[in-house]
Amino acid sequence: MRWLIPPGDAIVLDCTSGDPDRQFRAWSRWHRYHPEWLIDFEKKEFLWYRPPFADDPVRKTFNITGIVPTDPTANTADERYFDCFRVQPKVATEELSMNQIAELLSPVLSS
Repeated sequence: MRWLIPPGDAIVLDCTSGDPDRQFRAWSRWHRYHPEWLIDFEKKEFLWYRPPFADDPVRKTFNITGIVPTDPTANTADERYFDCFRVQPKVATEELSMNQIAELLSPVLSS
């Protein structure tokens, strides 16, 4: 389901079952395998943002195409973040060197 939303959008899982504390504890154990999900402990919600994030600087220079990674059940932490989308320069005539692309992506790599 998470690959059906556009890049930059989010999914929220809220613990509103008949036993929200138990549901929250179960999802919290699952979170060990998916550390990229954010947790709102007060609201008992889990949030996942499809890469690239809405505030990712790569969006300023590139058009984004969302793709489904090779392993769609894996987490999107660290280097797997880049397996979720492809980029193409917004200006078709502009060619960027690998150094320019690396500079544009460096804020993402450091977060």
